[in-house]
Amino acid sequence: MISYLTYNNLHEYGPAFPSLFRLRYRSFKERQGYAVSSYNGMEYDQYDTPATIYLVYRDEVSGEALGLSRLTPVSQCCMIKDLWPELVNDQSIFTDHDVWESTRFCVERSLPAHVRRIISNELVAAHVELGMRLGIKNIIGVMPTFILRSVFGKAGCSFEYLGGGIEVDNMLIRAAVMEITPRQLLRIRQTSQIKESVLLLNGGEYEDSKRAA
Repeated sequence: MISYLTYNNLHEYGPAFPSLFRLRYRSFKERQGYAVSSYNGMEYDQYDTPATIYLVYRDEVSGEALGLSRLTPVSQCCMIKDLWPELVNDQSIFTDHDVWESTRFCVERSLPAHVRRIISNELVAAHVELGMRLGIKNIIGVMPTFILRSVFGKAGCSFEYLGGGIEVDNMLIRAAVMEITPRQLLRIRQTSQIKESVLLLNGGEYEDSKRAA
């Protein structure tokens, strides 16, 4: 199951918030060697803002993050616009208040492959579930094309490329958009064999996340 953390409800999740930055450090700085900011074994950047929502798969015992993705409204800030605008043909998407950006998608590498797939599929489904709850029209992101296919495509998610690609470290990088619709969610659930909602809701989480946006 996927929790979603905002700056209004972090106090409810104990170790989840600091541990998601440690997971990002292991995933992006240690394993992939990204030149990213870090402190005390935690990775962070300028896109961690009060507008951010973190989708987090937590360990049932420790409560620590085992998988995550970060969502931010593009009207507040947008990594693609700042770093790779040439990957998007129609730049008007960056001013659409119904479009959010997904970044820092990662899953704990030390887990067995079948567990990583479950977490990955649930995170993909959670993007659409949360998007529908918040009235998001599209979610955009930039990744190597093989990850887009093996993570989002394999989970049953339909997406379209926003423009051409660039080569980075011998990998083809492209920006893509996923439409947030009931049909998209149904396709993901059927492909990933997810039988019910993966998004955990309690108390005022939904209202808090709307205010955070």
